[in-house]
Amino acid sequence: MPDAGHHGDAQLRGDRLLATLDDMDAGDYVSSGTFFVGGYGWSIKFFPGGDGCPKDDEAAAYTMVRLSLLDGPTGVRVKFSISLLFGSRISNWAADSAYTFFCCMSV
Repeated sequence: MPDAGHHGDAQLRGDRLLATLDDMDAGDYVSSGTFFVGGYGWSIKFFPGGDGCPKDDEAAAYTMVRLSLLDGPTGVRVKFSISLLFGSRISNWAADSAYTFFCCMSV
């Protein structure tokens, strides 16, 4: 089992945020490649139309970003933050610009 205290970060980048939002339905997602922190495999998943739960009209108004454990035992403890960046500035809305989800984590 890997030692605690491993740190890492990863990015999920895409072109044209609004086109991505318009082209994908609830439950559809864009995923980063697998990256490893603390000896475990992880991925960032972006659900532009939400993850489909709950299946009601209100859920369609949300997007979701998830950090997924791909390779490791259940119960792994992780601290993480995910930020949405446009260009080189954090939280600056740009109508149809490229986007990056940046994940910083500690296992």
